[in-house]
Amino acid sequence: MRIKPLETGAERQVCLEIAKALPEWFNEAGVKAIERGFEVLVVKTFGGLSYQPYDETRRFYEKKGFARVALIDPYPKWGKEALIYVKFLRKG
Repeated sequence: MRIKPLETGAERQVCLEIAKALPEWFNEAGVKAIERGFEVLVVKTFGGLSYQPYDETRRFYEKKGFARVALIDPYPKWGKEALIYVKFLRKG
């Protein structure tokens, strides 16, 4: 995995458009996952708890009902911290 900094206004605009579509995508993905029998969604995100650029990302997942379950430092493939979130789709 390679992380590339955003260098142009066009790149930033594309990322903003993707980010604006995420809430709807998450709703659709959750419905499709339930229809297919999935019980849990697992998400990993770059950055530890003290890494401020990812504060908004962490809030996004938490608002969507994800619970933070682990901090892996370093995450093997990234060589940096990663947070692991889970969301239970079925109540039981």
